Amino acid sequence: MHWLLGWLAGLPLWIDLSASRPYEPIKIILFEAGVAAAFAVAAFRAWRRGILDECSRIAAQAHALDAAVVLFVAALALSTATSVDPARSYWGSEERLTGMLFYWHGLLLYLLARFGTVRQDWRFFARSCVLVAFPVVVYGIMQWFGIDVPGLERAFPIFGRSGPGRAFATLGHPNFLGAYLAMVAPLFLWTAFSDAKRVWRIAAWLELPLTALVTVLTYSRGAWIAYAAGVAAFAVFAKPRTRRWHARFFGGAAGAAFMVIVAVIVAKPFLLDSKNSFLYRVGSSVDWSRGSALARAREWSYMASLIPNRPLTGYGLDTYMYFSVLRQKDANEKNRDQDYPDPSAADRAHDIFLDVLWAGGITALAGFLAVIFTVSRFLGAALGRDSERLFPAAVAAGLIAYLVGNLASFDFSINGAYLFLFLAAAGYTKK
Repeated sequence: MHWLLGWLAGLPLWIDLSASRPYEPIKIILFEAGVAAAFAVAAFRAWRRGILDECSRIAAQAHALDAAVVLFVAALALSTATSVDPARSYWGSEERLTGMLFYWHGLLLYLLARFGTVRQDWRFFARSCVLVAFPVVVYGIMQWFGIDVPGLERAFPIFGRSGPGRAFATLGHPNFLGAYLAMVAPLFLWTAFSDAKRVWRIAAWLELPLTALVTVLTYSRGAWIAYAAGVAAFAVFAKPRTRRWHARFFGGAAGAAFMVIVAVIVAKPFLLDSKNSFLYRVGSSVDWSRGSALARAREWSYMASLIPNRPLTGYGLDTYMYFSVLRQKDANEKNRDQDYPDPSAADRAHDIFLDVLWAGGITALAGFLAVIFTVSRFLGAALGRDSERLFPAAVAAGLIAYLVGNLASFDFSINGAYLFLFLAAAGYTKK
């Protein structure tokens, strides 16, 4: 499994300079190709060892999380069959390519990693992420200073007239870059605290402040919160704590968050008038009367009004654009660098739960909630065992960063694939 995990760790680096969409499609194609090749190798080895023996081994190791993940993907398959556009839901839209085919490969990845890995494979994956993230964050810092790859310079369209542009590196979107860094940061903490080789511990410690800096430079508010949530979750889970410690920690965190929110609200007029893009983004976090915050709220309301028309199995994956083009936009749904609302139509809900509900209805949402509930129980049990506690702590923190970040965003090539990988790692911790 080393080669597959290394392949997955390297996905963020891929760009196709010859394509009109140089970022996402190449990553998804390579993800699916790598998983398909790994499945073919695993099937051949199972045939060599004996299919019945291999099936017996897998059946003996199967548990509730496996069933929850399979049922969730099965619910998405049902929604694809009953979709308003089954072909689009299977292959995915041209914009995203996150249709049912993507989720089939996600399920295959989960099964391959769940039943074919050992602890050293996960250590290799974490080390590979440390290596891969370094050029990504360096590139992001270069972009912030206006240095970019020829042909990709300012390829992402949201560059404000005020202040430096948002870093997006090789991920193609600032929100995607921030979500990726938030997910892998707990793996870096695991490496920094527990790797047997000093060179990897030092590398991880050196990289952590860089990932935090570049997350800030994305100006992605959801990524800021997701990164902080992942790091805080690792701190909470890394060692056994008393109830008194937890009460103090959560009380202090809640108090600090309250003070920050109050400070931003008080300073909002100054922040929104600032010519600095970072300060403006901070101020806009508490301003729901304009810009992307208002656009998200209106999009959520509009989507929620349509969901009751197909409550059980939803509309199908990657079909929302058919309906979002009909939404009348508020005149204030524009950022300060535009004189009119963004004319493009939303193709996904900027919320993971609404996105699942739209695509697969109550059936898929129930499956997704079952996955969250089951993986929480597994990780809770793993954290209850003191041996190698840092590994389940990193997995739990990565999944928390994924969920928190996607409260105002959606899956893409990297964090969609890593979701299934982290779930497999959570299932592994039971062994």
